[in-house]
Amino acid sequence: MKIEIQENDLNVSVSEIKNENFVKIFKLTADNPCNAEIKTVRLVFEAPSKGAFSVWNPCCEFFRAVMPNWNKTQICSRISSGAPVQQLITADGSNAVNIAVLDAKTPLNIKTGFVEETGNIQCYIEFFTLPVNKFLHYETWFRIDERKIPYYDCLADVTKWWETEGGYIRNSVPDIAKMPVYSVWYSFHQDIDVEKIIEECRAAKTLGMESVIIDDGWQTDNNDRGYAYCGDWEVTPAKIPDMAEFVRKIHNEGLKFILWYSVPFVGIHSKAYKKFEGKFLSFDDKNGYGSLDPRYPEVREYLAGLYEKAVLDWDIDGLKLDFIDSFVLEDKEKNDKAWDIFSIEEAVEALLIEIKKRIYALKPDFCFEFRQRYMGPAVATLGNMIRVGDCPGDALKNRVGSIDLRLISSNSAVHSDMLMWDLKCPAQTAALQIINTIFAVPQISVMLNELPQKHLDMLKFYLDFWIKNRYILLDGKLEAHNPEANYSLVASHTDDEIIAAAYSEKMLVLKKDYKRIVIINGTGQSVLVISSFVSLKGYKCTVRNCFGEIVCETVLEDTYVLPFDVEPSGIVELIREQ
Repeated sequence: MKIEIQENDLNVSVSEIKNENFVKIFKLTADNPCNAEIKTVRLVFEAPSKGAFSVWNPCCEFFRAVMPNWNKTQICSRISSGAPVQQLITADGSNAVNIAVLDAKTPLNIKTGFVEETGNIQCYIEFFTLPVNKFLHYETWFRIDERKIPYYDCLADVTKWWETEGGYIRNSVPDIAKMPVYSVWYSFHQDIDVEKIIEECRAAKTLGMESVIIDDGWQTDNNDRGYAYCGDWEVTPAKIPDMAEFVRKIHNEGLKFILWYSVPFVGIHSKAYKKFEGKFLSFDDKNGYGSLDPRYPEVREYLAGLYEKAVLDWDIDGLKLDFIDSFVLEDKEKNDKAWDIFSIEEAVEALLIEIKKRIYALKPDFCFEFRQRYMGPAVATLGNMIRVGDCPGDALKNRVGSIDLRLISSNSAVHSDMLMWDLKCPAQTAALQIINTIFAVPQISVMLNELPQKHLDMLKFYLDFWIKNRYILLDGKLEAHNPEANYSLVASHTDDEIIAAAYSEKMLVLKKDYKRIVIINGTGQSVLVISSFVSLKGYKCTVRNCFGEIVCETVLEDTYVLPFDVEPSGIVELIREQ
């Protein structure tokens, strides 16, 4: 494989250090003996397309087309956004070529595009795409995987490579982070009402939820949904007379308390605005808030101190740290001697490390919720709850986002975006919100005490199902089929059990023997099919509707392909009787 180096001023070399079983690992070395300004270094090479049908990266969402090399598909990776991996996938779900970089902190891009003249895939890896600290020597590895294996196995190998060779050991995950959550955002928005929230938490606990997230609104009387009042992070007594007492009452209901902060934002109506004037990365004049510059040590000290004080004063159990990906540099020419760190990415990392150190000194079993797009291997050493980006009422985006996260998140607790739905719709329709995120930890954000009885019955059934089966749903081997079709069928299995969710693909194909087989109907239609390489004779079959009520029970005859009549949002369960 010929790799072309395009760069200025630096002495750059690439050497192959491993070539085994269609996996090549290269070392990039860059030396800067003249102390020159660090400019972008670009590597260019071609790989066989092998019938590449779609592209996967952790931020591609619904755009997975194989683009031409004059309009390449790219992933932009830095510590607070994305992850350094991009993959081309064949129509049968096999890997065509996977490109990954070991360094998940340095700003870089990976780009791929189809070459008309050769039929190959042209690949770019661009390093130092944003300003970084000057260095004398830099090195990292990158990996090119051309094995014909399931694409999700390839991504699992990349995740393991980041951990073992890159040292990106994911943060410990408390048990509470892998249990259902009640969030007040979509149910209350900024209209925080302590007594009403406690009532909702009481209902949430009976349904199996173990924590509550108090979102935006606790720090301001203003309910206009903006950030002009952020920055001081003082409790507004008009909504919450006593925050410590509020936390204590939530604890008495048996739930942990997680509190929201928009980390970088400081509004014009805050005292902090005057304090940090001139120390912003950017400013939104229209909405009246700016993003703090973490390169100033006093900024990092201020933010870390806020969260430490919240734990000390209020006894909270977790932080929802929002908008970390908004630490974005606008003025690249600015240079301030008051900075102690030149690189934005290194400053963000220093801030997060300081937060983690201070909080864990007080509460080792603490929850840190981060959000898509800041979910790469570097930032995941600090966060332990990774949530899908905001998609209210959008089951499809929630499905795609949760599976994208699961594929590279190792042991981190991947959470759905907060689930909400139209209370006037049928319960079968509402159930699709849960079914489409069944392989992630559910966050619920509807008024539980106002749910129609059928919606409540549906929610109770599916949360019970999720809790009883989370060892498979979260910890089994995940197989997400047809990413180009928004993951039309997803399954997770152990050696003996498999749970699948059918979305647009109606057939589950079994290639081995399982004691227990479950398929969830997320298709909106009334037929599912199981095709098995081994006989299903003797399995007890139970069909349930979305309320968990048994619709049909039978014992299967000797057959290998079975259609099942199951209501939309219902479940088929097969158990082999001894």
